[in-house]
Amino acid sequence: MEDIKRPYVDVRDLCEAILLLYENPESNGRYICSAYSLTTKEFVAKMESLSPGYNYPKMFTGQSAYPTLNSEKLLKLGWNYRPLEETIVDNIKNYEETGLLEKGKPFPSTITF
Repeated sequence: MEDIKRPYVDVRDLCEAILLLYENPESNGRYICSAYSLTTKEFVAKMESLSPGYNYPKMFTGQSAYPTLNSEKLLKLGWNYRPLEETIVDNIKNYEETGLLEKGKPFPSTITF
């Protein structure tokens, strides 16, 4: 798996940011909605620490950087985002409930980070 550093945001936080901007007359221009920037390897390590027992990817190739982004404009308007741990735990639970992820089985290549 390619070890890319990229921005992450919980889709629920993204929806809240959109509503905040829509309802706030002070909003203008473009806004970046990114809560965290992690490499794929860092993200997988975090997943593994929060929910062990899955066959997580172990081999990572190269490392390419994604431009550093920040959500300073959104934060100044009062936007808040969930802790990364909450996002990961909720995602794993969703993958389990939909049958995309099962303990002891190979990690599906269809799951993207």
